[in-house]
Amino acid sequence: MPFDRLAAYIGEPTATGRCTFMRVNGIGTSDEPLRLASIVRHPDMADESTLDEALLQTRQVVDALESALSAIKMDELISSTLDTSEELKQVLQVGDSTALHTGSYYSAGAAILAGTRLIIAGIGRIKVWLWSEQTLQVLIEPTVMLIPESPDASSILTSTIGIGFTRDKVQFAEAQLESDQLVVLEMGIDLLQVPESSGQEGKITSARSLLDRIERELQIKPPLIAVIGPMES
Repeated sequence: MPFDRLAAYIGEPTATGRCTFMRVNGIGTSDEPLRLASIVRHPDMADESTLDEALLQTRQVVDALESALSAIKMDELISSTLDTSEELKQVLQVGDSTALHTGSYYSAGAAILAGTRLIIAGIGRIKVWLWSEQTLQVLIEPTVMLIPESPDASSILTSTIGIGFTRDKVQFAEAQLESDQLVVLEMGIDLLQVPESSGQEGKITSARSLLDRIERELQIKPPLIAVIGPMES
């Protein structure tokens, strides 16, 4: 895994059947783009799958996402002859076709980093931020609906892959990353707030240093946190 461009935390599967996978190929250059597919399986009370079955189902879906992502031709993407949002929506729709056969539902993300250009799409409990000038700006919101008057700001999913997929619900963002900018992806639970810089730490400019800081300050870790950014000098 190219840790100069990517740092990630991936949680272990749980007894309830929540499973998390991330697949990464490439190093993030224009010639060899970094392609990232991520997925979290959400169990429910009616889920009778064993943990082994849940793991197998989740692998099948992330395999489908990875295959569809790998099929995107970068020369066409870079030349802007294609609608990049539609390309990544299609990747998630391929994942949905596989997920439908599992009887479960999943949050999913797909991203490509080619040089300084990042394109990313997600559906379900996935939130994406841009880390710029030591502050965070939201790029992608989760496809959830807050429960009115809930004391803990609980939410319910409005669209996922596997159950309830709606292509128009797929969230998309694109960014040209500067040398000191990073992208934070978090998925899997009611989305936590990533801590802002207090100004007491040194300037954070690498994927690993930002991930380390996030992990230190979060009381509960989500199933997946990934930080994507430019090559370290």
